[in-house]
Amino acid sequence: MLLQDAITHINDIGIHYRYKGTSVSQCLVFLHGLASTCRIWDKTIEHLPDLSVISVDQRGHGETQKPQGDYGFKTFVKDLHGLIESHEISRPVVIGHSWGGCVAIEYAAQYPNRIAGLVLLDGGFYDFQNEPGANWEDLAMKLAPPDFTGVNISTLLDRVKAGGVFGTWDETLESSIKSNFLIDQGGFFKARLDRVNHMKILKAIWNQDVASLYRKIECPTLIVAARRNSDDDKENNFIRHKMRTVPIAGANITKSEIVWFEDSVHDIPLQHPKILADCIADFASKLE
Repeated sequence: MLLQDAITHINDIGIHYRYKGTSVSQCLVFLHGLASTCRIWDKTIEHLPDLSVISVDQRGHGETQKPQGDYGFKTFVKDLHGLIESHEISRPVVIGHSWGGCVAIEYAAQYPNRIAGLVLLDGGFYDFQNEPGANWEDLAMKLAPPDFTGVNISTLLDRVKAGGVFGTWDETLESSIKSNFLIDQGGFFKARLDRVNHMKILKAIWNQDVASLYRKIECPTLIVAARRNSDDDKENNFIRHKMRTVPIAGANITKSEIVWFEDSVHDIPLQHPKILADCIADFASKLE
């Protein structure tokens, strides 16, 4: 069954999402990461033919509206809850990648009886404030969005292809990457997520108290994290952060299991869609 696109109005904005299937008794709800879109899940969803899914463009991202205002977790949880309620989904499995995992864990903590399972995919366990010497100014500088001024989309795609990380190049992969940007007739592009809103979300991640959330989660939780040997210092610092925080999350979330994706980059849904889909399907099959 092919993914279909739709827009629903929740909390005074139009929210775009992709979906397949009609089951409300068990539905997978996918949340993308910061400055990404719902299209990052397309290749993974291809390998979940028998399950109902919804993948959503979160506020400020993709084809969802981009109002100014609050971009803290309360707002995103309210958006997510509105989407789930409007579709009358009973106890979904919520799957969040990167910052989407941060939103997912907030939702699971706020609505512990309304969620059947939680998947934190390389996110939702960040604890940047407790890194030695950490401060907001340094983090903001490291994680601020790149400046794409004057870069052509074909040049960006060539760089990604040359990296060879995502294996066989196809139309779905290319569409997923392109969906992150607004592209003009000359092929030049800019991020769909406004820089101001991007930084608001980063500040919310910095302020998120994950330790207090772990104790509120009652549903089974699958923690999936990526690591590999890398020549990039920024990536290695991130991996070291995960090596510290993932075991803490696993020890403090009552019903949790941890799976490490070895030799994997952060964007697991693009690099290992089939393996990830099998992992999610196996986890979902064991839920009540």
